[in-house]
Amino acid sequence: SAGLFSAEAARMLMRCMAEHFDRTGVKLHCYQDIAAVALGPVWGRVVGVLCVVMLFGVCTADLILLGTNLESVIGGHVTAADYIILAGLALLPISLLHSLRQTTLIAALGVASSAFCAVVVCAAAAAADR
Repeated sequence: SAGLFSAEAARMLMRCMAEHFDRTGVKLHCYQDIAAVALGPVWGRVVGVLCVVMLFGVCTADLILLGTNLESVIGGHVTAADYIILAGLALLPISLLHSLRQTTLIAALGVASSAFCAVVVCAAAAAADR
């Protein structure tokens, strides 16, 4: 049901964006633009700030998960906090990319590593059943 809700919400947003473009000739590029047209410039800024806060939260959660997973897999004398800092420093250059087009190689690497992990987990489960 959540997937259907998300798909319907995306369809409605796309329809609103297309209708706005047909009426005004101006493209809406982000949630902040949509909120500014629908609710006014103040709420447009509020939505923009909330999107930035949400993105920082997601990135922070990902770094924490990465650090704790590295600690459990590698171990040693390095704590999860140290792994979080190292991962953040390793990922810092990615923040210098200027467009989503430049991140395609990184995204492909992420998909490949996820697929590899899925294969390893399935192989380990199959080996454990024997």
